[in-house]
Amino acid sequence: MELPTILTMELSSAKNREKAKHKFKEFLVENGVKHIVARINHPQTNGKIEKFYV
Repeated sequence: MELPTILTMELSSAKNREKAKHKFKEFLVENGVKHIVARINHPQTNGKIEKFYV
């Protein structure tokens, strides 16, 4: 079983959050990363991520 490659990236921005958000989205698109945001108190969405670690 091949595990997905994990990329850890830290983005810190106190000012101009919108610009940082745009740059992050741009990075994801350029690298073919699909960004899935989990909703609060919705374990089904978290399951999409957790299935890779079983």
